[in-house]
Amino acid sequence: KAVKVTGGSGDIVIYDVSSVGFDMETGVILEGTSTVQVVDFSPKSTFLTTWSRPVKAGPGNLKIFEIKSGKNIANFHMKNTAVKGVSWPAVEWTNDEKLALRVSANSVFIHRGDSGWEDSSNLLERVSVEGVKQFSVSPGSVYRFTTFTP
Repeated sequence: KAVKVTGGSGDIVIYDVSSVGFDMETGVILEGTSTVQVVDFSPKSTFLTTWSRPVKAGPGNLKIFEIKSGKNIANFHMKNTAVKGVSWPAVEWTNDEKLALRVSANSVFIHRGDSGWEDSSNLLERVSVEGVKQFSVSPGSVYRFTTFTP
């Protein structure tokens, strides 16, 4: 997969470059991404996480898109990224994408990664970690994560 920010609207367009002879004229357009500052793919390239500077009105500035459809499936509010000391990527996935973890306000949220984003029914657990700024999900088939609190 490749990400290209186009002219005009500035929205992110995702191209599948895994096959020979791909067409740069076609791609999945992620609407409403013209203000995005940072992006990150999930391990199997099923999802793309984006972060934009926060605005007072709106559904949230941390967004998760389903790449195949281009649909924005989840929105969260997140004030800062790694520039201000909060870890990026803000959402980390297990290798099989069965779990997705995110850090926010002294907590690590563990979500089911494969469904339920639209209505937040995928939230499995909230782990309180006072002062957490960074976290990391281990690679492999054993689900582990670590946190850093300065």
